[in-house]
Amino acid sequence: MNGAASITLSLLKFLQDNNLGRIFAVELDQPDGDLFWQKLTLDRKGVYISDIGDNQSRGVRRSQSFELYSRGDNDADGYARLKRICDFLYDLVATAASFNLPSVEPIQRDGFNCVRITDMASPTNAGLDDSGRIIWTATGTLRW
Repeated sequence: MNGAASITLSLLKFLQDNNLGRIFAVELDQPDGDLFWQKLTLDRKGVYISDIGDNQSRGVRRSQSFELYSRGDNDADGYARLKRICDFLYDLVATAASFNLPSVEPIQRDGFNCVRITDMASPTNAGLDDSGRIIWTATGTLRW
């Protein structure tokens, strides 16, 4: 597995490597994490990444759009979690020509090279969860 869907898992690993959270994955022996790939249980707080379908055009770099969702102990905590990650990614958009994303063993043995974030939105209110907490969201696009 080393396609568009798994690049978002590599992005989570990259965020973890930069102390922006810890991946929740029983298979990685990390059941206490707060970064979630493709699913977020209703009883947990943290940041969840979901793939957004992209068309791949002939002759251009591959791309994968993603959406980050954040829920915290309260509205301010949820916003702060997402804002911290967005600020880190904004800095990559502004300063890095490209960067590498790591592999995520044992799920994905290869990383991604020459990655760029070409778009990164600011946090937006996506509505309320069942407990009345705001779910914050931000979108971005990776190219490699």
